Amino acid sequence: SETITALECIAADGWQMDPMFIFKSATFQESWFHGSEALPSKTLIAISPNDWISDELILQWLNYFHKATNGCDRTKKGEKRVLIFDGHSAHFSAEFLQKCQDYNIICVALEPHSTHLCQPLDGKPFLSYKQHFRVVNNELAYYAGQPAGKAEFLRVIAPVRERAFNSRIIRESFRDRGIYPVYGEAIVQKLKYQELE
Repeated sequence: SETITALECIAADGWQMDPMFIFKSATFQESWFHGSEALPSKTLIAISPNDWISDELILQWLNYFHKATNGCDRTKKGEKRVLIFDGHSAHFSAEFLQKCQDYNIICVALEPHSTHLCQPLDGKPFLSYKQHFRVVNNELAYYAGQPAGKAEFLRVIAPVRERAFNSRIIRESFRDRGIYPVYGEAIVQKLKYQELE
C-alpha cells in the first residue's frame, strides 16, 4: 500500500482551501494526473522522499494559505488570520514563524496528543473523508483487483472531498471542538470522559 499525505485547511464559517497532496517519490509521474480535472484548480501536488511534510513544503503551503486568505473575499488586506495546527515540528522553524508574523498570521499550535480532541479536522471532516475514501477504495479494489494508488488517487479524491467537506460538517467540527463559538468546556468534558475509559 502507498501513503499520500493530504494537507487540508478549513475555516469556522464552512470554507475550505484547495488541498495539497504529497506523494512519496523522487520525480513527478504524468500518470498521476490522468483524470484529475475534477480537482480544485489550485490544488498543490508535491513530492518528498518519504511523503512527509518538510520545512520547505510547509513554507510552500504557508505561502499558498496566505494567498488564499489575504486580500480576497476571505479577509481584508492585512487583517490578521488565526491558523490552528497540530504540534508537528515542521511548523516551528524560525523561518515558518517569521513568515507567519510577516503575513499577520497568528499561530495556535495544539498540544501533542490532543488533536483528536481539539483539532476541528480530526473530528467529523476527516472521519467523513476517510469513510468516503474507504468506499471508493474498496470499489476500486473489488472491480480493478487492487486499491487506489498514485495513478488513481487524484482522479478519485475530488468527489470524496466534495462529500466529506461540506459547509455543515465543517461548521459543526469547530462547534464540537469548542473553538467557534468559543466553548472551552467542550474539550474539558471530552478529557473527563477519556479519563473514565
